[in-house]
Amino acid sequence: MIRWSVPVCCSSRSAEPSSVSSSTCFLQPNGWLILWATLVVIGIISTFGPARGSIEGLIYTKHASKGLWGGMIEVLAQSFLLSAVTYYWVNHPDKTWLTWTLVGLFAVALALPALSLLASQGRLSRK
Repeated sequence: MIRWSVPVCCSSRSAEPSSVSSSTCFLQPNGWLILWATLVVIGIISTFGPARGSIEGLIYTKHASKGLWGGMIEVLAQSFLLSAVTYYWVNHPDKTWLTWTLVGLFAVALALPALSLLASQGRLSRK
């Protein structure tokens, strides 16, 4: 039988992977920090390619360290803001202005690549 280790942010007593809930991270007072650390470790440092800032990128590519840290500061700040805003949003469901702001930002994030694709194909030309 395979024994699964329970993540730090999980307060479940069962060690089955189906019982692990990500919502328990939001119940802890430092849940935003756990979310941010998870994003950094899994999403930034240990990516599946030799990207800048990843472990494989440090091994297999030759980049100047100044350019590496400039990009890393931006990515770390973005992931920090994502985890902090998501933690605040989940713990304060009565803030409807935040819900509408996040929905609007999501719509803009979906619309911009679509508009870029249409513009590159010449479908959004000025007449």
